[in-house]
Amino acid sequence: MKIIIFSFVTFIAIISGCSKTSTTVDSQNFKLTDFSFDKKNVMNQGKYINMFSNSELSVDSKLSKPGNYKLTIRAKGSTVEKGWPKFDLLVNGKKVGESGVDSSEFSDKTFNLNLETSENKITIKFTNDAFNAKTKEDRNLYIESMKLDLVN
Repeated sequence: MKIIIFSFVTFIAIISGCSKTSTTVDSQNFKLTDFSFDKKNVMNQGKYINMFSNSELSVDSKLSKPGNYKLTIRAKGSTVEKGWPKFDLLVNGKKVGESGVDSSEFSDKTFNLNLETSENKITIKFTNDAFNAKTKEDRNLYIESMKLDLVN
């Protein structure tokens, strides 16, 4: 079963068996409720999504046209042995970028994307989860928002 979570403006929710609704636009602000994920590894904390295990967070986008877009992900993290969270960015299942966070405060991570179709599945894949049982440090990735803007 997939559950959806996020809190901003327009995107598509995928809850097992429910239909999707979306608006065709040149810019999209994704809400927490627009994202789909495995609730065993990801949790909606109300104001952000907590990725507490290696996992994926996905959203479907329906834009007015293909083209060059700027994707902005607002994220923060927690460390284990001074190592910060890292993630891959996938579009339609293909890795198009990677990044990480190095702060416990939310900051923007920006990607330039050449989207070849107007409908795309955008996925954030948390790749380096860790837990230190001795110190109780737990590396997590937190996503506050995601926005997609047409560049040209």
